[in-house]
Amino acid sequence: MSIKFYLIVLLCFISNIGFAKVYQTQRSGAYTDSFSWLNNQAPGLTSSDTILIKDFIDLSNTMTLKSGAYMEIDTGGRLCGHQTATIESGARLISYGILQLDSLQVYGGNVEVKGPGTTIFTRSVILQIAGASFKVSGSRVSVGPWFVCANPQQDGAVKSFNKKNALPVFPNPCADKIQFQIEPSLINQPLVLYDMNGKIIFETMTSSERMIIDVSQLPNGIYWLQILAKQEAMQQQIISIQH
Repeated sequence: MSIKFYLIVLLCFISNIGFAKVYQTQRSGAYTDSFSWLNNQAPGLTSSDTILIKDFIDLSNTMTLKSGAYMEIDTGGRLCGHQTATIESGARLISYGILQLDSLQVYGGNVEVKGPGTTIFTRSVILQIAGASFKVSGSRVSVGPWFVCANPQQDGAVKSFNKKNALPVFPNPCADKIQFQIEPSLINQPLVLYDMNGKIIFETMTSSERMIIDVSQLPNGIYWLQILAKQEAMQQQIISIQH
């Protein structure tokens, strides 16, 4: 047979080989390999792929870590989504930052949650088969609480501040507590406080038309307060904390 034939066979063989990749987040909320993590869609992981989450990622689809895959969430990173993540046998997930999912399915893989970050699952953590492990050390893990995935830095919320939906906050600057009045239609909606790096500092649900928040333990600085509905900022305000 000709050399050309063997070259074609070799190329076909090489094209079917899955090579391990390293994906790392960008401050824009995407991954450095935009073709594989387009619009925050998790890449189709192959054996030994590595994902380094150093920023905010809004997970908009289910995610599977296959055998050999490794994901690490840095202290400044956040993986958030009302989705299910599956950790197959031989895969590893370690989180030092914030991990927020509806459900975690561990099929023989290993999950470690370490301080100082927080981890929330709204439904369940399931260890499916023998050999699966879920270890927690120096961190806070809870099952059941509500959470919202929003990042003002990624969405450009601070730059697009609109006075029409400004949230009146008093006093501002503040030292210990802030208070504000909200519209009745915004009761039982997400209330989120961010720092200017887009990291969530505090989150809860609005409970009444008059709200009071204790900020006495927060460092001096500029923060971003939002009341959300359907993932959009209905009312928002920049606040200054000065003790």
